[in-house]
Amino acid sequence: MHTEGLGLGLYVAKLFMEAHKGKIWAESDGEGKGSSFCFSIPIKGVELKAGATSQANLIKPSDSKPTAPTPTSK
Repeated sequence: MHTEGLGLGLYVAKLFMEAHKGKIWAESDGEGKGSSFCFSIPIKGVELKAGATSQANLIKPSDSKPTAPTPTSK
């Protein structure tokens, strides 16, 4: 199989993730099964509970209470 490229993609992605305090990793079910390349980037002011892996487990800071949109008059 012939592929083109310089092989820098994952290296550059890793640098980007580190610069933004994110994480990048690869997952595979074994040799010949393919790979998935995953990443996560933290959202400013939001952190996951220990061991959480989904948005359902977000911890929001107490000072960021949701607000309803303000109606505008025309």
